[in-house]
Amino acid sequence: WFTSLRYHTVGLSHCDLAEIEFLGITAATNNSCPITVHSGLASSMVNVGIVHYTSLQSFTPVVRSLSPNNGSALGGTLVTLYGNNLSPVGSRNSITVTFSGLECEVVNHDAVSITCITSARTPDQIEISSISVLISGRGYAAVDSSVEFLYIDKWSSLTSWLNEEPPVDGDIVWIPDGQVILLDTNTPILTFLLVEGSLYFDR
Repeated sequence: WFTSLRYHTVGLSHCDLAEIEFLGITAATNNSCPITVHSGLASSMVNVGIVHYTSLQSFTPVVRSLSPNNGSALGGTLVTLYGNNLSPVGSRNSITVTFSGLECEVVNHDAVSITCITSARTPDQIEISSISVLISGRGYAAVDSSVEFLYIDKWSSLTSWLNEEPPVDGDIVWIPDGQVILLDTNTPILTFLLVEGSLYFDR
């Protein structure tokens, strides 16, 4: 917690302060407070304005579900996230959605849903599954722990493997945490298969 910010200059240097922006969620409800800037050299105080607080429950963005919950690692999957308070506040009107660190391009949104198109994910970009939704004027959305989006790689696809080199007889194969492989073909005779991610069987 803090009640003031200090901006320090060196010698006679100076910098014009043009804008102050608070990011995140405030920890107060139905309240307001004035903002002032103090200049030590001039012994002056300038009134900047007033910060207004609103109810956290009615302001905080929340993602409660999405559909579909998986898509091709080649990208291009249209995904819709559902929740509350998902519309931006203020003039910036921007929303950034990422799945496992990769941006999902937002194509439509309103107060209760966000629709985006997934980016392609290469084998060297594999990360543990995560979802991040940043809404201008509101901050990061709270995402229910049950909400997950998985990139799925087909075993038969060259793009599923590093350097597009699929396993051959005698290979040691590792499926790392964060990768989901769909076994859609007969595999070569492997020496060893280590699955730390997920391996699904196409039936």
